[in-house]
Amino acid sequence: MTIDFDTIEKEGDTFTLRERDSMKQTRITESELFALLAEHVY
Repeated sequence: MTIDFDTIEKEGDTFTLRERDSMKQTRITESELFALLAEHVY
């Protein structure tokens, strides 16, 4: 997960995920982030 200028400046609870190998970036909401973390961490 990265916190960049787009994350800070835009309204709403969005985060940018960047895949390490491909450098592909995906913007997701806070609820999507928590669901993703719950799936991969717990």
